[in-house]
Amino acid sequence: MPTTEAKLSNRMTIERIFSTSFDDLPHDLKSCFLYFAAYPTNITHPVDQIMRMWIAEGFIKPEKGKNMEDLAQEYLKELISRFLVEVKYRNECEKIELVQVHNRLLRFLQSEAREASFIEIHDNTDVLAPAARRLSIQNDSGNYIPFGNRFPKLRSFICRVEEGEGASATPDLKNDPKNIPRKDPLKFLCGSKFLRVISIGGIHLAELPDAIGDMIHLRYIGVTSCDLENLPSSIGRLLNLQTLDIRNSKVKIIAPKFWRIKTLRHVIAAQLQLPNSVGELNNLQTLHGVKPAENWGGLTCPLDMMTNLQSLELHGFNDANHGVALERALQKLELLGHLKLTGDKIPSSVFTAPSLRYVESLVLDGDIKWADNSSNTSNYSPEVALGICELRPNLTMLKLNSVSKELEEFIEKIRPHLTVYECPTRTDA
Repeated sequence: MPTTEAKLSNRMTIERIFSTSFDDLPHDLKSCFLYFAAYPTNITHPVDQIMRMWIAEGFIKPEKGKNMEDLAQEYLKELISRFLVEVKYRNECEKIELVQVHNRLLRFLQSEAREASFIEIHDNTDVLAPAARRLSIQNDSGNYIPFGNRFPKLRSFICRVEEGEGASATPDLKNDPKNIPRKDPLKFLCGSKFLRVISIGGIHLAELPDAIGDMIHLRYIGVTSCDLENLPSSIGRLLNLQTLDIRNSKVKIIAPKFWRIKTLRHVIAAQLQLPNSVGELNNLQTLHGVKPAENWGGLTCPLDMMTNLQSLELHGFNDANHGVALERALQKLELLGHLKLTGDKIPSSVFTAPSLRYVESLVLDGDIKWADNSSNTSNYSPEVALGICELRPNLTMLKLNSVSKELEEFIEKIRPHLTVYECPTRTDA
């Protein structure tokens, strides 16, 4: 059994290895790595979220000919290649989705972050550093954190409360007053005019303060609260906003001015209405969890203003009100790599439009509407199947909610080209 001295020697050796590996990192990569210190142990990180926060912080330096997300991916892969970050999950297209930092290494990171004044890390409400530039709350004592201080220099606020640790989905309002929703739980942030990042998870939050519109430097807002129902209209004043992530919320409508923020790159929601009229969103790459307004009226739709979309998840549409405009819009989205559609009729252009050559994954929930709107089996001929294989050379994942007998025979022709094919049920035509 190792002696106390041997254990101490081993720990010191490990810490020296950590220190040497950390010191060897370039400055920008070091900042990205330190960002993991903002989170508790045993946490897996969705890479899209952490990379978007890096970008919002300004850690990723632009390079000609590369977009910021691609550069952030390179930074992450560098950390992985140095065995500082571990890959926990890859999706069907072999893209990295979840990563983790080993607990021992994370404790070293947190120590370095504190020493360098990179981030203030607290696991209770005892926050006494108004000069903090980054603030991480790892709190399991309740859902709401009553700060008395203001933080005029704050750039990032990251709050992570584990589900079940004072953050239950159905709070006991009678016996636990800490769970009673407050009108302005983030009021203390109103004096933080230089905020770039707000990331909140695991607490009950019904709304954001109206003063958020005054935080003109905000680039990233991520709130994973199932209680969130409303966003203030002032959010339309955030002209530098890049990411809005409210994927678990109940927010259905955002002020029209929001859809005219030219810097938007990623909008992730659950049941958000996509209005008929939006601005020129040329930088928008991700649009998830949205459903169209009642009628797109004619041949145009808001997707026409988002020609650089790379990932689209649209639900709640119907062929009568949206079909023609949607089909035309899909033919313009030449950079799409992921497409998820849920509606009564899925446009056949998801298979046949020449523009969608970069599509890697298709998730379709609805009947396929072929060009002649019939169920003639000639629609599923081998020639058509071969054509689709040529038009979708990058397609590796296809998921359908259901499929007719004829379409199943057709799909069998292209299945050898797929890595993943899922179809849980079949409906006879």
